[in-house]
Amino acid sequence: MPWCWSDLWPPIMGKGINDDPWSTFRDPKTGYGNFASAWVFAAQVAEVEVDMETGNVSVLNMYCAHDVGKAINPLLVECQIEGGVLSKGIGSALTEKLVIDKGEVKNRNFADYKVPTIADICDVHVSLVETDDPRGPFGAKGVGEPAMIATAAAIANAIYNAAGVRIYDLPITQDKVLTAIRKTRPGGVHKISFSHH
Repeated sequence: MPWCWSDLWPPIMGKGINDDPWSTFRDPKTGYGNFASAWVFAAQVAEVEVDMETGNVSVLNMYCAHDVGKAINPLLVECQIEGGVLSKGIGSALTEKLVIDKGEVKNRNFADYKVPTIADICDVHVSLVETDDPRGPFGAKGVGEPAMIATAAAIANAIYNAAGVRIYDLPITQDKVLTAIRKTRPGGVHKISFSHH
C-alpha cells in the first residue's frame, strides 16, 4: 500500500466558539440591535495621480490605520488588510460594476467584469492600532470588511483633492472623471495632477 509523509503526522485541527453575550438581534418593534460586540474602526488615506487629459486615475499608495483589538497573528492581520484594499477596495472604487438586466448578469467573465490586476495595485502601508477590547474573542476584532469599505472613500477624496471633481457613484471610472473635469473646466486644463490626500 503506498504511503506519503502526511500519513506520519495527523493534520492539526482546532475548534473554538465565541459565545457573545453583548450582541443582540434586532428588536422587531424598534428596529434596533447590536449586531457586533466589538466595533471596528479604520482610517485610510489614498495617494493618487489623475491624468487631467484622459481622466485616468492611478492609485500610488494606500495608508491604512486599523483598530484591530488584539492582533493575535499580526502578519496575518496585515495581510488581510492589504488583501482587502487591493482585491476589493480598489476594484470597487475604480473598476468593478455588476451589470444586471432583467435578472440576468451581463458581465459574467473577467473580460467584462474588470477586477484589478497586478498592474493596478499599489503599495499598502498598514498600521495596526491595538486596543484592549474585552468583548472580542481574546480581545481581537474583525478586519475583513473595514479594509475594503474605507478604500473607495479614500480614493474618491484623493481624486477630489487632485482634480477638483467629486464623483458620488461607484465605480469611479475614467469616463466619469473626464466628464466631471470637462464640466468644471470647459476650456480644459492639460496637465497631470498629483495629490497626497
